[in-house]
Amino acid sequence: KQSFAVEIIPERTGNISQTIKQLQKIVPLSKTDIKNFYIDMHQHHPYQSIAIGPILTPTQIAQISVKQYLLPGVIIVRKPHRSYPLGSIMAPIIGYLGKANITELNKLGPNYNVNTRIGKTGIEKSYEKTLSGKVGVNQIETNVNGRTVKSLQNTPPIAGSNLTLTIDSGLQT
Repeated sequence: KQSFAVEIIPERTGNISQTIKQLQKIVPLSKTDIKNFYIDMHQHHPYQSIAIGPILTPTQIAQISVKQYLLPGVIIVRKPHRSYPLGSIMAPIIGYLGKANITELNKLGPNYNVNTRIGKTGIEKSYEKTLSGKVGVNQIETNVNGRTVKSLQNTPPIAGSNLTLTIDSGLQT
């Protein structure tokens, strides 16, 4: 399943704090979201997009699209989304997702980046490579203003595999 999130490309913003203030009018950003964004920003190149905030609702996607002129450097990106039919009841067994750290990125390989959420514990961690699929690539040529001139390569993402578990939820809860 796909969901959408917001990322900021620092070098495309005239004023990052102003862009974040404008974004906060649309997307609720916690102090932790903003703090983590600045930490990530200082660990990466200014041309790399950095995730900020929660998964977007359809209304937030529409509002960001309409107000794009007020949000330089803000992009909406597709994110893989995992579905849990029983919600958090099975969290101790299923595990959880979190942002990959540098050590994990080095172990996982080139299919992962600074904005990747990976399985941190439980089945999520054990089956990470099976569940995650492959990222797509959209390589473009831009002009000096950052506008797309042509598409050089477009490889669509490949969804990860489904994993069906036979856990007796009544027994486990």
